[in-house]
Amino acid sequence: MEETSLAGKIALITGAGCGIGKATALLFAKLGARLVLVDLREEDLNATTNECNGISETPVLPIVADIADDHMVQVIHQKTLDHFGGLDILVNNAGIFAEDTAENFDPQMFDRCIKVNLRAPIMLTQAFIAALVKSKGAVVNVSSMASLRVDTAVMSYGVSKAGQDMFTKCAALQLAPKGVRVNSIHCRTFIFVRHALPAPVCLLWGSHCSWALF
Repeated sequence: MEETSLAGKIALITGAGCGIGKATALLFAKLGARLVLVDLREEDLNATTNECNGISETPVLPIVADIADDHMVQVIHQKTLDHFGGLDILVNNAGIFAEDTAENFDPQMFDRCIKVNLRAPIMLTQAFIAALVKSKGAVVNVSSMASLRVDTAVMSYGVSKAGQDMFTKCAALQLAPKGVRVNSIHCRTFIFVRHALPAPVCLLWGSHCSWALF
């Protein structure tokens, strides 16, 4: 099957330092897109940026930012427009995971889940609406099966992703007449970065589930 070309398109990807975000960035680089890559971890972001530069000569703008901070959302918006002049594709991928229940949850972690998984995608989409309308662009929200299937052990995460799904539906209906597509992707497989987990623990965990660990 012939791959779609993204030559000349400007794509912004949050959570681009690892996992789904990194894989998306590498694919988009291969397809010729100009990239704005956002991540909280500078080391991971630089690694993805370097790999993208090795794939394509198209420009890459890395931005280290915590998207839970409304001010940083505006910084991302301004830097993107200053550097590229517009936006064609917004991939709201960055997210955090929490294991908790209705009886036992940390309010601070709940707030963090809502800010990163729900509020930030809404704020970023709102910030770029004018640019996306101009380019007849697209928004892709990376959701989760946890938004559709009840898991009492991940309440905060599930609530935040379910809210993201409703936002996707609302934005899709509102922006479709203006030529902007808004869709969600519900991943069936969890993809985590190992981070601080010791390698033996990661391998043991991976042997008992279908999750991808790297």
